[in-house]
Amino acid sequence: MNNVCKAVSLAMAMGSMLVAQDPWRPVLRAGVSVEMATTQHAVAAPQADEEDALVVAVTAKGRVYLGVTSLSPAELPAKVRGGKQVYIKADSRAPYAEVAKVLEALRQAGFAAPLLLTGQKDTPEPGRPLPPRGLEVHLAPGAETAAVEVRVRAAGSAAYGDVVRVIDACRGAGASVLLVP
Repeated sequence: MNNVCKAVSLAMAMGSMLVAQDPWRPVLRAGVSVEMATTQHAVAAPQADEEDALVVAVTAKGRVYLGVTSLSPAELPAKVRGGKQVYIKADSRAPYAEVAKVLEALRQAGFAAPLLLTGQKDTPEPGRPLPPRGLEVHLAPGAETAAVEVRVRAAGSAAYGDVVRVIDACRGAGASVLLVP
């Protein structure tokens, strides 16, 4: 019986090593879980899964996190300096006013075009999560790249998910989106 237990333990260890080394399985990084707004016109953002990606999360209650560290929007500019892409992962039920504070802090830190991470309607193969996708928005005039620019100004009481659906529709029509405070 003792040898059977050792054999089972060894087989389980070997199986977990094979799973850990699977190059097709994305690395799941630590983060804050939110219910992201679902979109149809998001672009692939695999870099958001990289270990050193700058991911700012906003929960349904408006709490802000950089990675897994809780902070206030006012603290963001000092924490996110650099030429890297910033990813916003906000809960669709979050008050837009709280997300707008994060966007303004990022604009002050010199980020003109963060990517709003979104959920997707696609269903992954069983056991394989979908890679991240998102919508690019512009925070500063002059950063636009499309021939048509849509300026979006939302009431602070609006649900973030509703604002994302408007941005998604604009991006789907080929427009650049400028968020106006």
